[in-house]
Amino acid sequence: VTLEVEGEELGNATITELAPNATAVNVFYWTPEALGDHNLTATVDANNNVEESNEDNNTLERTWHVGFYAYNLTVTESHVTGNVNETIRFELNLTNEGDVEDNFTLLISGAYSSWDVSFTPNVIHLQPGESGNVTLEIVLESDTLAGNYSMSLTARSQYHGKITDTIVQSG
Repeated sequence: VTLEVEGEELGNATITELAPNATAVNVFYWTPEALGDHNLTATVDANNNVEESNEDNNTLERTWHVGFYAYNLTVTESHVTGNVNETIRFELNLTNEGDVEDNFTLLISGAYSSWDVSFTPNVIHLQPGESGNVTLEIVLESDTLAGNYSMSLTARSQYHGKITDTIVQSG
C-alpha cells in the first residue's frame, strides 16, 4: 500500500497476507504544510504482482480540505438597563471568518437560574464569510435586586473552540 500527497509518496506498507473479502488497516501520519485542498492517492498492488479478478480497482483518490476556523462575536450594546418582569434584549452578530462552514451554539454564564434566558436562534449555521444575527432575551424574576450583573456570552463552534464576550446588565 502506498499513500501519496500531491504525487509525492508519504509512506508505504506491505501487507503479507490478506484473505478474499478481508480488510487490512494501515495508518499514515501527515501534517499538511498549507491550508486548502490536497490530493491524496492510495494505491495497492501498483505493479499488479497479485493476481486479482479486477485489476482496475487498486487506486483510491480523494481531495482533502485543510481549513481554518475563525469567528467573531460582537454585541451591539453591551450595557443595557432594565426592570424586573420585562424583556431585556441584546442583539448579537456572529461572523464566520474561517474557510469552513460551521454551526455555532450560543451560551451564557452569570445569569441567575431563576431568570428566563433564550437565544433566537440557539444554533446558527454560517458559511465562510457569512454573518448572522442572534437575539438574546432575558426576563428577570420579580425578586431580582437592583444592581449591575455581569454575564459572559460564549459562541461555541461545532468544530473548533469557543469565543467569549462580556455583557453588563443594570437593573
